[in-house]
Amino acid sequence: MKVNRLKMLVYILCLSPMVWLCLDQSLDLIENLNLTSNKIKVDGAINDAASFSGFFIFLSVVLLCFIPLVTGKSARWIPKIVLFFVGLIVFIAFLSGWFLNVGLKKSLFEHGYVECLSERQLTLKYSSRTYALSPDICSSE
Repeated sequence: MKVNRLKMLVYILCLSPMVWLCLDQSLDLIENLNLTSNKIKVDGAINDAASFSGFFIFLSVVLLCFIPLVTGKSARWIPKIVLFFVGLIVFIAFLSGWFLNVGLKKSLFEHGYVECLSERQLTLKYSSRTYALSPDICSSE
């Protein structure tokens, strides 16, 4: 079965920003692990886990879309074991994002950071907490 390469290229171009957004969110979490800033914003554990797993989901879909783009044929011949391994990697990435978030919160408390209650966001779709080295930093910015 032939694949329309123009549609596949548009599909890849539409998914590429999602790869970038998930990667950016994941790198923010990894950067926060260094505790280099006086004020650190920590997203919810599910948000961080979803960004880690979302990166691998969208990256694998984009990479699997390159096969029909280059060959012009359907990708139905890809073995199901590949999809199993992609799912396993996504699950591991989800757990990694979750545990990195929990580890970041634990290291924040160990290094004496305090929560800025005025900058806390707790909603159904997005949650974040801001931590600072002292309460004075919370109110200054």
